[in-house]
Amino acid sequence: MNFKRFTEEHFILRFLQAICFLVFFSRGWIHLFGDPPYRALFWDEGLMKGLVEGLTSMSWQEYATSIKVNHFIQGFTHVIGVIYLLAGIAVLRLNKERKWMGRMLILGISCLVFLSFIFYKSKFYNLGQFFEYATQWGTPIILYFWIYKPQIKSKLIIWGKVAIALTFICHGLYAIGYYPRPGNYVDMTIRIMGFSEPFTHEFLKVAGILDMIVAIGIFLPYRWAKYFLWYMVVWGMLTALARFVANYYPNELETLFIWWLPETLVRFPHGLFPLWLILVLWSQKLGQTKEI
Repeated sequence: MNFKRFTEEHFILRFLQAICFLVFFSRGWIHLFGDPPYRALFWDEGLMKGLVEGLTSMSWQEYATSIKVNHFIQGFTHVIGVIYLLAGIAVLRLNKERKWMGRMLILGISCLVFLSFIFYKSKFYNLGQFFEYATQWGTPIILYFWIYKPQIKSKLIIWGKVAIALTFICHGLYAIGYYPRPGNYVDMTIRIMGFSEPFTHEFLKVAGILDMIVAIGIFLPYRWAKYFLWYMVVWGMLTALARFVANYYPNELETLFIWWLPETLVRFPHGLFPLWLILVLWSQKLGQTKEI
């Protein structure tokens, strides 16, 4: 292996690790300082009542109003947050010889998928809500196989395209109104762009349609796919930064940095992962790596 090829492969790996670190670090931050919707599971009477009353001496009413149960949910959230942080550290040190770090990564991935299910449940079982996070849990899955199963790298490119396509398609489904359009989509656009509310709804419809078009376009040959991927890079970063910009208030900087900064960083992979795919495909195109 020549030095140039080695440095390119090394950079591609390090870039992928950095993207995964952002996901885990941001999720850990949100879990330690925020309030992810795990109560949608623990306080679901239809799912939990039989379990609670069958395994404990508490009635459902006692369980649902218990301070101890509330503290348990908070503690559970913090434990998951610590797992994310440990997974983030493992990501930066990951290699074939450190098997235990690979297992830590798998645990972190499992927590990300579970969190996607929680969001899916809390949003009335809209399937798009689950797959909206495909890039966030799909990227570390690709990292795991990239390191531990390098013989399937060619398949990982397709998996990566599927993950980012699912994220953009699901964003698009919300933007066009197939699922109820989130109020924060509208509010952020109005605050940043200064549009009227009716125009904002039309703007989001167009953005949603474009999300779906580029999701299909990335599966074209590279000479065409690269343009769709570049669109994803730009749009993914802009929509992530929108959380930070739209919630900037000079008298609420603590909230901005404690809550909205991690909410922004956790979405950076929506733009950075397509950029990683561009680098991999470009390297493949030039024939500078054999196992891609």
